[in-house]
Amino acid sequence: MASNPSYRRASFRGCPFYYREISVELGRKTVVHTYPLRDKPFPEDLGRKEREYTIDGYLIGDDVLTQRATFEAALETKGPGTLVLPDRGELRASITKSTVSNRIDERGRIALKLTYVESGEDIQPDASTDTQQQISDAVSSAYPSLRSAFASAFAVSGLPDYALTAVISEAAYVVTTAQQMTQALLQDFDSYAASVADANALIASIGSQLTAPLDLAGMLVDVIQAIEAQIYPSVATTLPTPYGTTSTATDDDSTSPTWAQTPAPGPQAYQTMASLWTYTGQPASTPWPSSLAVTPTREQQTQAQQAVIDLVRGTAFLESAAAVAAIEFDSYDQSQQIQQQFFDAISDYMLEIDDDNWYFALKTVRAAVTDDITARGSTLARVRSVTLPQSAPALVVSYRLYGSPDSADDICARNAVVHPLQVPGGIALEVLTDG
Repeated sequence: MASNPSYRRASFRGCPFYYREISVELGRKTVVHTYPLRDKPFPEDLGRKEREYTIDGYLIGDDVLTQRATFEAALETKGPGTLVLPDRGELRASITKSTVSNRIDERGRIALKLTYVESGEDIQPDASTDTQQQISDAVSSAYPSLRSAFASAFAVSGLPDYALTAVISEAAYVVTTAQQMTQALLQDFDSYAASVADANALIASIGSQLTAPLDLAGMLVDVIQAIEAQIYPSVATTLPTPYGTTSTATDDDSTSPTWAQTPAPGPQAYQTMASLWTYTGQPASTPWPSSLAVTPTREQQTQAQQAVIDLVRGTAFLESAAAVAAIEFDSYDQSQQIQQQFFDAISDYMLEIDDDNWYFALKTVRAAVTDDITARGSTLARVRSVTLPQSAPALVVSYRLYGSPDSADDICARNAVVHPLQVPGGIALEVLTDG
């Protein structure tokens, strides 16, 4: 009877049985809403209805009683199981109702009546913190404190012309430095010429902004952000400008940089801003003689110049934090290296700060960066070192290390391999702990 083509073989949890017919209940889950004085109801669609399979089957064979005991145990096993049907394939299903006959009919069969429902995963709602957005929020909130700290320290009222000239020269040096860093990232002459013209215009406007330190701070912050915008506009343009508006990236190909061609703009933006953490300002052409006492005028001039320097360094730390959020870490070791570098540098800088609001704003930024790197880096693969006995193709090395060729490109990129067919042997190579 089992060989009759009208009967088909199936199985549940690996226990075989035969069946002739299956019926499937399916459709949509709906809730019908009825309303007073309205003839037609409103059926609310709640998604696809779970499919329910009703099967009339049987067990047969010389050991049919043993089969029944095994099948009953499978039906009573906790959780969903694999239901294999010839015309439906493998299904993850749970038994909701079953009847196993206690009688063996004249053909040696035990009848089964089975009802299965398809089973999904027990997925619970899960919430996670957007740590990258937290960095952006912390950086945005820190800028007003930075500008306020600058305005408090920058006082030029009463300074003679020679001292004002020195302060203007200090601010102009910031513009010149930012211009040079920006120009190094430009790809065409027109953008270069425009950058020069913009820098000259900004330098010419510095003198008129000396009595408006918040405006001067905004201008200097903008020129520093412009450096990062050449690498990764989406980093800098998410931050508000000093005047409370939000800058937006342009789609004009004539002015947009080729940042999109940068394979890793996040790390490049971070390292570029990190180079300004130790910014010391314009080199003094004639150092103040140590044998002479520092006059009140000279002290006021020095304080104003130092405020400009601190503004540059503070902006660099905030922009570096924003860049961290854009870094796609490729290993746990990389994330820890950046975290330690940033934490140590910003902590040292914070020791120099006298303004309480600016200090606590930086503390919030530091905490946001630490939380982000910890959250995104903790699950990444670690880096280890291997030495090949001899040169081999990258695909072969990847297969030997991970059992898959998928990591060949990473091995080449991580070790600056000249040709993928010649991964060098005899030297230590950097690879990930898993592929």
